[in-house]
Amino acid sequence: MQEHDLPARFNALNPFGRHNGLYAVSAGPDKAVMAAKVGPESVNGYGGAHGGFLFSLADSCAGMLAVADGRAY
Repeated sequence: MQEHDLPARFNALNPFGRHNGLYAVSAGPDKAVMAAKVGPESVNGYGGAHGGFLFSLADSCAGMLAVADGRAY
């Protein structure tokens, strides 16, 4: 898989990401970029992004970076 195909594949095959507003932007051998839409269902009681939401964003980005080398994990 080409690096430029990875974000599109990630977005197409990730219902969790779609449900939670997480979107892959780009991926390469040493960098992955994700974006997120913080909606009212993504905030904590203080109005900031919930820690679990932020962790899901970070985990998704790390997962996309891990497979950017073309191997399956």
